[in-house]
Order: sequence, then structure tokens, then C-alpha cells
Amino acid sequence: MQNPLVAQDIIALNTLAGFPNRQGAAKKPSIFVCPHDCGRKKTTFTTAYRLKTHINRYHTLPTLQKRYECGFGTCKYSTTYSTDLPRHRKSCKQSNAGTPST
Repeated sequence: MQNPLVAQDIIALNTLAGFPNRQGAAKKPSIFVCPHDCGRKKTTFTTAYRLKTHINRYHTLPTLQKRYECGFGTCKYSTTYSTDLPRHRKSCKQSNAGTPST
């Protein structure tokens, strides 16, 4: 069994490979590693937020997951990602325009 990559190895590999992003600059190295066994190679993330949402979504019991709810009128929409909520609320308010909230 191979040893898992550590953050320094990942940074070195990304730097050596010089992965370009859309602007042509070197890609920001993935330094946030999931501590759980995701059933594949070590799962890495470029930001702490992405790691946190990954753990919340895939490694937390559904009853303990942090959920974000719409709360507009009688809408039952909820998500595990706080970034999805503003987009949903905008479309929810437009589609329910004129519907009285309780």
C-alpha cells in the first residue's frame, strides 16, 4: 500500500506540473486534504470552505448536517451549501411573486 500524499507533496507536484488556470497562471495548489476515506485517492480541496462543505455533505450523518433553508412563504427548499441559497431565494421569490407568505 502506498503512503498517502501530504500537503507538501501536493504543493510540489502542482508547482512542478505548472497546471495552468484559465488566465494562464499557475494553478493554486490543493492543500486541504479530507481526513476520511472517500473510497478513492486522497480527496483534496483548494479552500478550507470546500473541505468543510465536503465533510458536512458526505461524512456527516444526515440528521447532524448543517442545512440552509429558504424560508420564503411555504417553500420547503433546503441545501447543505450556503452558496446555493441566495440563488434559490432569488428564483423562488420571482416564481412566487404575488403569493402571500404565512
